[in-house]
Order: sequence, then C-alpha cells, then structure tokens
Amino acid sequence: MPKQEFLLMMLEQDLVIILETVRIIAIALSPVTPSLSWRIYAQLGYSRDQFDAATWRDTKWGGLKGGQVMAEAQPVFARIENESEVEDKGVAVSKKTPKSKKTKSKQAQEVVGA
Repeated sequence: MPKQEFLLMMLEQDLVIILETVRIIAIALSPVTPSLSWRIYAQLGYSRDQFDAATWRDTKWGGLKGGQVMAEAQPVFARIENESEVEDKGVAVSKKTPKSKKTKSKQAQEVVGA
C-alpha cells in the first residue's frame, strides 16, 4: 500500500473516531444542555426525531453509520472576542483598566461618608 493511501486511510479513521465521540457526547449532555446537544446532533446529519428518540443505549460505540451525510458545519458556540481583536477590526472600544483595591475602598468610604 502506498504511503499516501495509508495516510488517507488513517485520516478517515481519525475523523470517524472524532465524529463518533462527538455524537456520544451530544447524547450524554442532552439532559443538561438540550439546545447545544441538538445543534451538535443536527450537524452530524440527524433529524430532530432521531435526536428526541436517542437514549443512553445509543451512547455505545458504533452508532455513526457509514455514508452518514453531515450538515454544513457551523459554530455551535458564539465567538467571544477580546478587546484587542475588536480594535483590530476598526471598532472603537473603551479599555477599562482594573482599579486597585485601594481606589475601590476609597470610593466606598466616600459613598458611606456622603
């Protein structure tokens, strides 16, 4: 077997392992995070009925069938951008500098003393 074919076969196996693991995690998390689990399950190409019918017995290895058509990949979590990323995109953001404990306690004293 040529090296390129071997590497392709290994890549395919790795992808199946990753997708099967994600499928099991989506089912396992569904009682706690049903919305997130559904978004994951949908991207794996399953219908809402299949998701609703999934039980703990479906967490055993091998539930992902060959030829499963995946949905178009989309993020399941919203991206959180830090201030420097936002500034790089040209959006003005005011930087907040952390206040020292001394400043906070002084402000608290001023409020109490007022």
